[in-house]
Amino acid sequence: MISKKLDTSTTPKPRPLGRGTMRRSVSTLSIPQSLGRGSRRVDYKILFLCTALSCIGLICISSSTNPGLNSLLAGPKNNLVVKQVFWMVLALTMFSVSFIAGYQKFLDFAILFYILNFIFLSALLILAPVISGAQRWLTIWGLNFQPAEFAKLGLILVLVQYFITRQERIKEFKIFLAAFVLLAIYTFLIFQQPDLGSALILVPLFLVISVCAGIKKRYIIALLGLVIIFSPIFWMILKDYQRQRLLVFLNPNADPLGAGYTVIQSKIAIGSGGLFGKGWLKGSQSQFNFLPESHTDFIFALFCEEWGWLGAVVVILLYYFLIKRILRIAVLSHNRAAKLLAIAVATNLFSHVFTNIGMTLGILPVVGIPLPFISYGGSNLMVNMISLGMVASIAKDI
Repeated sequence: MISKKLDTSTTPKPRPLGRGTMRRSVSTLSIPQSLGRGSRRVDYKILFLCTALSCIGLICISSSTNPGLNSLLAGPKNNLVVKQVFWMVLALTMFSVSFIAGYQKFLDFAILFYILNFIFLSALLILAPVISGAQRWLTIWGLNFQPAEFAKLGLILVLVQYFITRQERIKEFKIFLAAFVLLAIYTFLIFQQPDLGSALILVPLFLVISVCAGIKKRYIIALLGLVIIFSPIFWMILKDYQRQRLLVFLNPNADPLGAGYTVIQSKIAIGSGGLFGKGWLKGSQSQFNFLPESHTDFIFALFCEEWGWLGAVVVILLYYFLIKRILRIAVLSHNRAAKLLAIAVATNLFSHVFTNIGMTLGILPVVGIPLPFISYGGSNLMVNMISLGMVASIAKDI
């Protein structure tokens, strides 16, 4: 027999994996794009941006409560700065809670949260005191809160959960109709307070979530058409002061000492700030109380007067980067419910910023919408921080 030897001269010998080889091997793996280092930890960019905006709010509130920081001597019961610091601490705590609990826990209890908000909104019309012609605040354990703000979050959660659990039937009209009923219930109760601004904010939330969930476009177009057709009836059921606000939006000088007064003073404050502003505590419109609601709805006008056009650009950029960050998380998330939730949170934030700045500039009607993180108040701040906590919990799973 002729024995054949295996020719090993041409057989490649395996080489040991060195550090460089291992590094190249790892780099060729298919790894999805992430948010950067520590993506499983808290998203510090979101936390930084909302904290920076809140600190700007404290500066503005301290200016609005003339004489600035010296008003701390008035004590915590009468000082809005101290109260806002308390709300900031509480809101940061709720951010941590929602981040640790995770967005899925909130979606699991979406129906319960919706029902609780329904109860609070209904109780508001019976138990809440009338303040400035409206019933908007409830007092629990000595703290005043506005149920309409929490209703926005409640609607977001219930719509996301409702659409996600019915994806196979999302094109059916009855799915859209049932979702519209969820919107209509909250809108009706909030409108009865009356709170036109918060009621209107629910509409873009509903539209954006519906479109992103896959609802047929023709249903949305038909709904908008019905709104236009029945707008005369909507006009008739508005309160007198609400109609007046819409009318002076077209011409503020028609009632310069009445319904148009606030918008006129707001424009004066913004224009007088110029490029660099007059400086902290040096704004004439705010310090001499010409500008009403300078710590809440028209706080942006106060900020522009004191910090000028450059300061306004900084604030708008902070909002831009925050909303961009939320949308980036939505794009990178592989979970459809997480995507919808993040998009809804970004929509809610953008709607508030756009409406508030628009009405201070006089390009939108005055509807009483706070500027997120900057305007005085705990309810809106709490809802925004809870929402961002959920978004941050989405980011840690990317």
